[in-house]
Amino acid sequence: MDKKRLLSKISRYDGKPLTLMEVCGSHTAAVFRTGIRNILPPSVRLISGPGCPVCVADDAFISRAAALEGRARLISFGDMARTVGRLRPGTRVETAASPTDAVMRAKAAPAEDVVFLSVGFETTNPVCALSVLRAREENVKNFFLLTCNKTMPPIMEYLAKAYPDTDGYLLPGHVCAVSGTGFYKEFCKKYNVKGCVAGFDSLQLSAALYLLMYGKTLFSNVYSYVKEEGSPSAEAAVREVFEPCPAVIRGIGEIPGAGLRLKKEFAAFDVSCRFGLPEVFPPQDAGCRCGDVICGRIEPPECPLYGVSCRPETPCGPCMISSEGTCFAYFGGCERRSV
Repeated sequence: MDKKRLLSKISRYDGKPLTLMEVCGSHTAAVFRTGIRNILPPSVRLISGPGCPVCVADDAFISRAAALEGRARLISFGDMARTVGRLRPGTRVETAASPTDAVMRAKAAPAEDVVFLSVGFETTNPVCALSVLRAREENVKNFFLLTCNKTMPPIMEYLAKAYPDTDGYLLPGHVCAVSGTGFYKEFCKKYNVKGCVAGFDSLQLSAALYLLMYGKTLFSNVYSYVKEEGSPSAEAAVREVFEPCPAVIRGIGEIPGAGLRLKKEFAAFDVSCRFGLPEVFPPQDAGCRCGDVICGRIEPPECPLYGVSCRPETPCGPCMISSEGTCFAYFGGCERRSV
């Protein structure tokens, strides 16, 4: 079916009311960018989920990162660097395309400690693991991670139990390219819910939404880059370096097994061991409902701070800063196109 017919079928849907969730932060941005949200009928509600790794980072992690200012050279991916710098003014975080860039910068400046603010889901967890392996191989002793890495399956299990009325999930394409589709097939069967893995252009998003609205099978995949087996080598690197641990998810709280921490044999690369960072309990912004936004409980305009004190130039939470954040996309941070 071509895109024109897909869009027509989607816009004319007259079946039972549906609540669909896009789990991936990149899908959140793509849905706004392509304009697909504008053609959905009133009976189909598309909500965001906690799939942006920067948005779900808890305030304690951001405060611990800021506490390293002046003690180490901080580096991270662009969205996390901007988030820490904006939410904790005075904290300087360099940007890098990859944590291995941070290893090279540490190697070039052996007299200073270099800390990579390690954040991500299955998509970036392997490169974070590989950076540690490379630092060990090249004997770079001044490179460290402050970890905020997470895995999607425990979060999906939480979502299915906490929001049983969700009818279908737009499943994360980049994540599945690494992890494969096995968990998601079983997840759909276990909870009798539809799920479709998709890429990020308007055709794939349209095809995925069509299948979630009209499809007969519970699980489907329209993203050609995603194979059932995923990337075994990437998964192996993660298993070698990291082990599961509880993780605090903004808007949800602690979920057992949703986080990743460095194994004991890699403790030399753990900045918490290097500096002995204390637990921090940062104050919450009064009235900020960032957590409710990124869990799909409310739309951004329902937050009392949205568009008032919380704007891209004066953000109160990471979802107004991250390029994959719901508030940022909703406010107009994504260039709009017409499907």
